[in-house]
Amino acid sequence: TLEIGLVGFVDYGWAAVDWNDLSLSESAVTTGGGLRLILNENFIIRADYGVWPGDKVQAYDDAGNIVTTSGSGLYINLDHIF
Repeated sequence: TLEIGLVGFVDYGWAAVDWNDLSLSESAVTTGGGLRLILNENFIIRADYGVWPGDKVQAYDDAGNIVTTSGSGLYINLDHIF
């Protein structure tokens, strides 16, 4: 059997490279929604799309380089319940 589900979410928080860089003035609210496809009650495909309505964000990649992100993202996950 195939089940379809929809979810919505709101998140509030901070992100920083170092604990000393955390600041209440740089907190953000993000929103988004997702789709869930559940097959035979044990295999789940999740697709979530989140949006940060603020300016573009600068962050560090794994090599330590500064990169600019768009403030939105699509995340797709495959899960299996054992």
